[in-house]
Amino acid sequence: MDAAAIESISFFKGLGTADLMTIMQYTKTEDVEADTTIFHIGDKPNGLYVVLKGRVRVYLPASNGEPLKILSTLEPGASVGEFGLIDGQARSASVDSIEICQLLFLPAPAFEIIVKTNPTVAKNVVKNLCEMIKSQRHQIFATESDQQRVYADKVPATLEAMHTLSALLRFHNRRVQVLGLKT
Repeated sequence: MDAAAIESISFFKGLGTADLMTIMQYTKTEDVEADTTIFHIGDKPNGLYVVLKGRVRVYLPASNGEPLKILSTLEPGASVGEFGLIDGQARSASVDSIEICQLLFLPAPAFEIIVKTNPTVAKNVVKNLCEMIKSQRHQIFATESDQQRVYADKVPATLEAMHTLSALLRFHNRRVQVLGLKT
């Protein structure tokens, strides 16, 4: 398996081969049958998945008279579970396999070890999270100072900062989902 699967994860883009290989040491592949639940909304996050083969569906289950809502279909190279990997918050959607899949799995405890022991990876994750925030329309910041720090790439490369950036992205995604804002 090459490092391209890890580099496809949005917040690992731009890392060098040595850093990608370090991350790969913590991953494992999982074969998943068709129509298998990978995780449910509300589950405690256990890690991040990258689709290597097959397709998975990200959805909000039917509830309170609302029909099931498909958020996206992920193809090889796509990842799911990034925010939970960073902030440890419950899963915000359910995911299941549409067909037989092979997934690359990065456990959450391993991610924490990686960013605490590898400053290059930590800086890259923060930089890419800031880029994700900057690319979103209708983003709301708590203060103008926070906004300036994100836009100037002046956010510290700490797990705490990653949690905050992840919270901003989760909040924005929820607003878009509820209000139907154009992204």
